[in-house]
Amino acid sequence: MSTPENESEAAAAARQDAKVDRIHELMRKHTKPELLHMAYSLGLAPANSPEEWRKDEIATTVAELEQRRQQQATGTAAPTPDGGLPAARRELSEGEAAGVKLMHEAYIRWRDMPPARITLERRDAWIVMMGLQTARSHPGVNEQIAGVWEAAGRAIQEQLADNPELYAMAETGWHRVYDVDENGNRVDAGEGQK
Repeated sequence: MSTPENESEAAAAARQDAKVDRIHELMRKHTKPELLHMAYSLGLAPANSPEEWRKDEIATTVAELEQRRQQQATGTAAPTPDGGLPAARRELSEGEAAGVKLMHEAYIRWRDMPPARITLERRDAWIVMMGLQTARSHPGVNEQIAGVWEAAGRAIQEQLADNPELYAMAETGWHRVYDVDENGNRVDAGEGQK
């Protein structure tokens, strides 16, 4: 049965898929200087020092800026002039509200900062990617947050998957149709789920 919530989740999933496809297209078709030019023309602030970013980080930024511009043009953009968070579904406790406020302030502060550079053993980075894949599949996760997790995980995947077979294996982790139970049997992820 189709409900407004299911349609909203499906639309969010479609937007995320389109963004990931666009990132891959940008990575294939454009050089880093071309992507920088595109990002600046879409409104990226030079104070962010994007010249120091990796090509995939710039491509992700371009795709996000393009998507935001398209949503604003079509009137489908969520109003987040201050980088706002999605509305909560229940009343938050005082401690939860303080945590949300703390993270919201951090997101605002981080928005204009260069990407963080973290050094991990490849094995550990692969484990982080798999954790993000698992978290992304949780049925209670807000689609906007899940999209952020997937973008981060896919950035790790792009750096680690150094041959086509490994890339294909990593890619299956983003699609629930490949999930298996503890006995190795496929799990029915439900129709329409990623």
